[in-house]
Amino acid sequence: EPTPPTAADLEARAEAALVRGHWREPAEDSLAMNLAQLALLDPRSEAIARLRKEATEQLLPRAQKLIDDEQWADATQVLRDLVAVAPDQGQARDLLAKALSRQGKAALREGEVDAALSAAEEWINVAPDSFAAQVLRAQALRAREDWAEARAAYERALELRPRDRKARKALRAVKRAEARAARSTAPAKKK
Repeated sequence: EPTPPTAADLEARAEAALVRGHWREPAEDSLAMNLAQLALLDPRSEAIARLRKEATEQLLPRAQKLIDDEQWADATQVLRDLVAVAPDQGQARDLLAKALSRQGKAALREGEVDAALSAAEEWINVAPDSFAAQVLRAQALRAREDWAEARAAYERALELRPRDRKARKALRAVKRAEARAARSTAPAKKK
């Protein structure tokens, strides 16, 4: 049976992953995995903060450039890497939310409903109290004609911003569509 890695082993693996740019993949050789294991084995290791800082110094400028160039999908990939490596990096989480927002809205405009929904759901995971993320999710579900889920998403959005007129109006429209759909699928009444 192989011996478990020591803190020094994990630190060396993390250093190598940083040099190779293996942020999340392959998982066993990734910086994220090795830092997580190191944090469990030796939470006070100075290497954790140092390697997270070095990864941030590499990834954050790259992500910012991709955002500036409106390369949303590539930006979200880089930011996912950074959040995996440095989960407490608030700026990375904020930028990931921004990139997911733009990616989801662009997908919805292009009729890519599943991609919009996926971006909205990831955005909600990053920023659970984001009104705009909930609305984007509701819009994608509405475009998919998933009335019950769209209604629930608009209701959640309105919990976050109760006075929003557009969301309230969209919720009423979804409720009407849901009622029409229920009537059209109801069995015909016998005379």
